[in-house]
Amino acid sequence: MKKYAILTDSSCDIDDKTAQELGIFVLRMPITIDEKEYTEGVDIDLDGIKKAMSDGK
Repeated sequence: MKKYAILTDSSCDIDDKTAQELGIFVLRMPITIDEKEYTEGVDIDLDGIKKAMSDGK
C-alpha cells in the first residue's frame, strides 16, 4: 500500500491549526532581508515582511 503526504509552502495561507487537523505539512519559506535570513512564521511574521517591503528592503 502506498502512502501519500500533502505538503505546500507557507504562501498557501493555511494556518497551523488547520494544517495539523488536515494532516498537511507546511514548508516555511526562507526570506532574506538586508543579508539576514528569516524563516516565515518562525522568526518573522507577515507584519514584519510587510514592514520590510514598505521600508524598501
